[in-house]
Amino acid sequence: MSGSPDYLDLLAGRKSVELVESICCCTRSIPREKLCGIMSQMRKAGASVLCNIAEGQAGNAPWEFRYFLGIIR
Repeated sequence: MSGSPDYLDLLAGRKSVELVESICCCTRSIPREKLCGIMSQMRKAGASVLCNIAEGQAGNAPWEFRYFLGIIR
C-alpha cells in the first residue's frame, strides 16, 4: 500500500483536491460584507466533489463509481 488513498491515484481525484484548494484560496479574498453564505457553499461544493470520488472509488462494483462520477458531473 502506497500510503495515499486510492482515489488520489486518479486524475479526477488529484484535480478535485486542486479544486478545493483553489476555492479556499479564492474565497479568502471575498470581502466579509459580500459573502452572504457563498463562501461556505463554494467550499462545501468543492469538498463534495472529492468526497463523491472517494466514495465511488471505495465501492464494490464498477457501476457505483460511475454513479458517483455522475453526481459530481
